Amino acid sequence: MIEVVDLVKSYGQEIILKNINCSFESNDAVVLLGPSGAGKSTLLRCLNGLVEATSGSIYMDGKKLPTNKKEIRFIRKNIGMIFQNFNLVKRLTVLDNVLCGRLSYNPTLPSLFKVYKKEDYELALHYLEKVGLVEKRNQRADSLSGGQMQRIAIARALVQQPKLLLADEPVASLDPKTSHSIMDLLMEIYEEEKLTMIITLHQIDLAPKYSKRILGLNSGNIVADYRSDQVNASDLYRLYENNQESGEDRKHEEQRHDG
Repeated sequence: MIEVVDLVKSYGQEIILKNINCSFESNDAVVLLGPSGAGKSTLLRCLNGLVEATSGSIYMDGKKLPTNKKEIRFIRKNIGMIFQNFNLVKRLTVLDNVLCGRLSYNPTLPSLFKVYKKEDYELALHYLEKVGLVEKRNQRADSLSGGQMQRIAIARALVQQPKLLLADEPVASLDPKTSHSIMDLLMEIYEEEKLTMIITLHQIDLAPKYSKRILGLNSGNIVADYRSDQVNASDLYRLYENNQESGEDRKHEEQRHDG
């Protein structure tokens, strides 16, 4: 279980998250939905320790998320992260990119020379098979399509064998057909691996289909908490009303600070 208590994140005078309180049960599938700049990505990055909150606390299985970098590195072994822009090393092969997900399980020096354990290779090939790209394992990552790159990123997250899977706008840069394919894959993995999964989206049509629960964010606040099987489109469209600041301005602010 994950519990977020009185979480605030600000950059100077700009408050991105305003006293957020929420929780996520084990094996939950939650979409964070709302306009650009609402704070979705910042909340997700706080959960992963990529962004340090200004105040408030995050608890995972009753333990407070640390701020010490060494301790956070240990916690991240249990948290897989998927990014909108894939975050692949494009000059490396598909297999080497997936093996990067095992870095926290291995000493630094052997990893620098791409020396991994036999079980690391077995895991990487297993998840490449699962995402349908094992035959491309020796190709460079930059030779693949956007949808294929996102599948590599998913496999990289899964080789960590995480308990929690976070996906930040995983289909924002993909066409509609590929978007549904990637979301279908994420839900299949969620069900098979029995993960807790939290995804940020801005596509209203995708949110109910690919979640059990929808948290609505607007202007740094949680403004709604819906069961996905009971919500209607008009409820979701209301999340985009009365955004207090320019969505594009807030989006640029988050990207600039969150990296």
